[in-house]
Amino acid sequence: MTGSGLLIAVDGGGSKTDVVAFDRKGTIHARIRAGGSSPHLEGLAQSVATLVGAIREACAGMTASNIDAVHIYLSGLDLPIEITEFRHAFTVSAPEFSRNLVVKNDLFAVLRAGTEAEDAVAVICGSGTNCIGVRRDGAEVTYASLGMISGDWGGGFGLGETALWFAARSEDGRGEPTALQSWIPRYFERNSVAAVTEAIHRGELDRGRLIELVPGIFDLTDAGDEVARSIITRQADEIVTTAVTTMKRLGLGDTEVPVIIGGGVVSGKHPVLIDRVESELARRVPAANLSVITTAPVTGAALLALDAEGASADAHVALISALDESAPRGATVLPFRAREVWAG
Repeated sequence: MTGSGLLIAVDGGGSKTDVVAFDRKGTIHARIRAGGSSPHLEGLAQSVATLVGAIREACAGMTASNIDAVHIYLSGLDLPIEITEFRHAFTVSAPEFSRNLVVKNDLFAVLRAGTEAEDAVAVICGSGTNCIGVRRDGAEVTYASLGMISGDWGGGFGLGETALWFAARSEDGRGEPTALQSWIPRYFERNSVAAVTEAIHRGELDRGRLIELVPGIFDLTDAGDEVARSIITRQADEIVTTAVTTMKRLGLGDTEVPVIIGGGVVSGKHPVLIDRVESELARRVPAANLSVITTAPVTGAALLALDAEGASADAHVALISALDESAPRGATVLPFRAREVWAG
């Protein structure tokens, strides 16, 4: 290990930003949570401002010379040009934190939080969906993750938008009946699905609020609504298709590969979703080793920073224990239908 200063690890997403300052022994000196910082949602300038403010708060009382490296893993950095633009804007705004700066998509943090394997795939299903695959020779498979225009479907917003689509067709007769037709207007305090649609169209109701419908879709699935269930099943199939495609593109389809899934949509481990993912993945790639990650992605970001410094295994364990106090010490895999990972 080299250097005696602190390391900064950042995981930024659509709803929250986690910043951790720690040393090479895995001791945490500060942990900050701020609002969302995805450039796709907040814009580049606001994203940088949120991150810089949170990092400065975590580093309060320290000088720039006390900070050896900053590792930022951020949702919304899906294209190489976006990483370049973010790095430039961050460096201009906070040159004191830019001496040893790592900037990557947040999926790298999710993957590292779930496994140390050199051949692995991670699919995140949060506000949107994204996937990454890595191979031990350095090969990577990534996706643009720009929504429908780049071939993506699902995540919280996609599920909510699809639920509204089904509800509208139930109301006007073009589709099959579903309890979504009555539940969605009631949730948004409107008298009909048409009124919800008009409110979104006219800007009276923020389209982004469709993500709020996800818990209700799961609840109606539990209540036996077949349309709601079909939405959840489609999400499961999309996760599996993306993971399997990624493995095949890396030539890993016949090997035992960890497949890590995480994000707000899957973190509740709803059995209709998880059982479908597990069964379909096992059918299509029997050697795949499915895990549902519940560890916060900032843990993966911090582990990557320790990896880069050549920190000891004891430092890794100390950091994990400090960041996830609920995790059983010494464990790496916990029993679950789809094994639940504690990053170790």
